[in-house]
Formats: sequence, C-alpha cells, structure tokens
Amino acid sequence: MEKGAFLTFVRQHKKTVALSLAGVAAVGGTLGIWAALHRGGDESAGTEYARNVVLSKGELNQSVLVSGTVESAQVSSVTTTLPYKVKSVNVKVGDMVKKGDIICVLDDGELRRELADKQKAAGGEVKTLQESRDKAYRQLAAARTARGTEQAAQDQLVENARQVLAGAETEVQRTAPIYTAAQNAYDTMAAAVAPAQIAYDQAAAERQRAYGAWVQSGGGTGTAPHQHYQQMLQQEQQCAQALEDAKTLYDYERYAQALQAAKAPYDQAAASRQQAQEAYDQALATRTRTLGEQDAGIAELEAAAGTATSQLESSAAGKELEELQKKLEETTLRAETDGKVTVLAVNVGSVCKGDVATIQSTDQLIVSVKIPEYDIAKVTVGMPVNITSDAAKQPVKGTLSRISPTAGTAGGNSGEGTNSGSGGDSGFSADITVHDPKGLFIGSKAKAEIVVSQKKDVFTVPLDALKTGKDGGDCVLLLQPDGKYKEVPVTVGAQNDFDAEVSGPDITEGAHVLANASWEELAGQAAGDLEKEEML
Repeated sequence: MEKGAFLTFVRQHKKTVALSLAGVAAVGGTLGIWAALHRGGDESAGTEYARNVVLSKGELNQSVLVSGTVESAQVSSVTTTLPYKVKSVNVKVGDMVKKGDIICVLDDGELRRELADKQKAAGGEVKTLQESRDKAYRQLAAARTARGTEQAAQDQLVENARQVLAGAETEVQRTAPIYTAAQNAYDTMAAAVAPAQIAYDQAAAERQRAYGAWVQSGGGTGTAPHQHYQQMLQQEQQCAQALEDAKTLYDYERYAQALQAAKAPYDQAAASRQQAQEAYDQALATRTRTLGEQDAGIAELEAAAGTATSQLESSAAGKELEELQKKLEETTLRAETDGKVTVLAVNVGSVCKGDVATIQSTDQLIVSVKIPEYDIAKVTVGMPVNITSDAAKQPVKGTLSRISPTAGTAGGNSGEGTNSGSGGDSGFSADITVHDPKGLFIGSKAKAEIVVSQKKDVFTVPLDALKTGKDGGDCVLLLQPDGKYKEVPVTVGAQNDFDAEVSGPDITEGAHVLANASWEELAGQAAGDLEKEEML
C-alpha cells in the first residue's frame, strides 16, 4: 500500500485506528495487532504488524548463532581381523555397556584344534621352554612380593626408630628450659660472689709463696720470712671467711644444688637423644642396604625371565603357539570404552571381520557446528554457549572447545550466522562441549548461541523500535497516560542483530514502547486526527 493511500485509509478510519492503538497500549506484556488495510477489496494490498513492547531489565548478548548436530565426544569401535563365524552376541543396539563387557564371541573350534595339533607337533621342546619361562616369571613374581613385604617391614622399623627419636627430642626440649634457667641463676650468683672468690684465690697464692720463701730461709720462727708467712696466712683466712660470707649472702649452696638437679636429667635426655639418632640412622641404612640387595636379585630374575622368553620366541614352534594363543583370546570381543551401542554389524552365524560395533559415550557430548567466515573473528575457544534442541526442555550450557584453524567446504554441518539466514556449507568446523548432556541425544539437531559478550540488568528494545528523531538523534515512541505515543530521546548502547540497549530519563520499568517502523507514521497520524476529532 502506498503512503498516500495508507494515510487516506487512516483519515477515513481514524477512530478505528486510534482505538486499535489504544487497545495495544491497554494490554500488558508484548502484544501485537494485525491491521488488514484493503483498497478496492483487494486483500493482497498489504498487511502491517506492530508490537507494543513492555520494558523490563534483562540481559543483552552479543552472540554468534550456529546450528549443528549432537555427537559423542568419545567414540570407539570394536573390530576384529578374524574371519570366523559369530557364536553369540551379548548386546543389541541401544544397550549401555562398560569397558571390558563382552560384545560378541566368535566360534573358536577351528583355532583350538589347530592349537592342539601345533602343541602335539612341537613336542617336548616347546613344553620345556614354556615351563622354563613360566618358572622364571613365578620366581620373579615371588621376589617382587617378598620385596614389597620386606619394604613394609623396613619402613615400620624406620618409623619405630623415628618415633623413639621424636620422643627423645621432646624430652630434651622439656628439660632444656629448666637446665638453662638453673644455669642462668647460678651464673648470676657466681658473678656476685666472684670478687670474693678472686680475692681468696689471690690470698691463697700469696700465702703459698710466703710459705715457700720461709721454708727456703731455713724455717726458723721469729724470722722475717716467718712473720710474712704468718701475715699471708691470716690474710688468706680473712679472705676465706669473706668468701664464705658472700656465698651465704647469695645462697650459693641452693643455686649450686638446683643447677646439679637440673643438669642431671638434661644430660640423660641429651644422651638418650644421641642414642635414638644413631638407632634411626642405622635403621635407614639397613633399609637402604636390604632393599638394594632385593632389587639386585629382582633385576637378575627379570633378566632370566627375559632370556627364557626370548628362547621361547626364537623357537619357530613357540612363535606359532604364541600367535594361536593370542588369536584364541581375541575371539572374545570386548568394549573398549563405556557408552551406548549405536551400531552392531553382526548376527549369530555371520562371518565376522572388520568393524563389529560402535560404542558412543552418552555422558560426554559435543555439538559439531560450522562457524561462517564472517563470524570467525568474533569467537575464541572458551566462550560460553547456550544450546537449544527440540528434544531438550530447557537450554543447555556449553563451552566452545575447538575451532578448526582452516576453513573448509566438504562435509560437516552448515552454520547459521548472525548476519544471514544461511551460512552455506563453507566455514570453520568447531566443537561445543556440553556441560550437562541431559535432554540431548546423539544425532539430534541443535542450535547454539556463542556468547561473545554480555551485558546484564539493562533495558532493551527491538531494533525496529528505534527511529531517528526530529533533532537527528535516536528516539522511541513511548506510550503516554492519555493513550497517545510520544517521541522521546534515548541513548543507544550495545546492540546485537535483534535488540539494542537503551537508556534515558523516560526509559523506566514497565514503560510501553511501539515497535515496527511502519507503524510510526500510523501512530502519529492517528493521534493527530484523534486530536482534531476531539476538537470538533
């Protein structure tokens, strides 16, 4: 519908249009009104759609949108090269298995007959070599077991010695402060008595010299040497009394006895610690020597076992028997990993060769996608991803875990980018690791939003709600209390392909904004006509 015809319709139906717009404003939430505008009865002339958006704070993601297929991150195959018939199948497609579970068993009758014939033909030579090898390995196993037992015993002896040493050290630490305090107190007392002790020692020395001089003079009494000796003897006695008085004054005997009482247990504890240290060192040395001897013996047995094995393997008959024995073990096919059996290519009675089964983990899932070339610069490994699927009741969290370093066009899943409805088959293959696989199924389609950046607690409007105001700035049409829409300026922040962040004095919780640019003219014209009508 051309603009002139559209405005003519509005003028002719101004009441209807105004009431329609008022109805949009009267209903809470995000609402839409379809207005079929016909000219000359032609229903194909045009249809317009408008939405009334109720503002509320939320998140705004800068994202890259892709789509792909849910796959297992861990896939293993059960294979065989043995061309024998299947004797039994233990699983079916969809079964959950554990690593080591039997998938199927092949008919081993032919192998067993061939093995028996080879063993008979080989005679005693192979039997002797096998027995020699088996004996060597039994001796080796026994030596390793004995070594483990001996190590445990030696470790216990070392630990016992360590505990004794720790106890002795504790006793030293307990008695040392008492001994140190007694020694300090004694030293303090001795320092006080020292002058008297020095004076006595000097007087005793002088007395001894005087005595020697008197004796040398002939030893007569009444002589000058004898008188000097008597004087020095008297002085010594005076100093001795002064020393005794000082010792009594400073309680010499008590401090000396206290020191002796504290020193005895400390000396005993120190001696015990020394003995414990020597015993601990000896235990460590014995352990090292004993285990070293056993390791040397084990090395000799390993060499002997290797020699026996080499002799058996160098025997032509022995090689054939080893190969047949290995084939016999391989007739039981087992799962290599935990997971679900998704492919089973055998039945009982069929000849089995090549791939037998495929097992895919259901606990470790990825979404395999392709990122378009125009979006590849926006994303990096480690970005969070929101995954949706028709099978899942709610979005599933994931992480972008791998991006191919090169673009390709062959195979893979096509990506759906943010700027186009279809990314084609070209692009960069990538994997998205699923955090919780609940609700996702292998082989199902999924859509993924790779979150490049995120803003929280902001007001957003659809891009088609933004318009250019009369002043050239950004604005929106905001519903007023009188039911009319008013142009209000806004500041536009971050935006993606669908929404934009807006702020401004009039942008508040619960405000109603008109979206769809084609309705802006309708809103303005309808409001103006309604005013004229009311004036009439």
